[in-house]
Amino acid sequence: MIRPRLSGFNSAPQTVFQPRLLARNARDALVFPAALPVTEVIDLLHRQGEVGVLGLW
Repeated sequence: MIRPRLSGFNSAPQTVFQPRLLARNARDALVFPAALPVTEVIDLLHRQGEVGVLGLW
């Protein structure tokens, strides 16, 4: 069957919220947006000729 049966859906009466886990997940996820300014600075320095091509391999 392609469609799920909505009659079988059961929601918990209370949701448990753990701020410690939210803070840990937010810290882990912020690594990616924090990398954007670093890449912009490297691009700016590359365009000005301050650094050459950064080989990663």
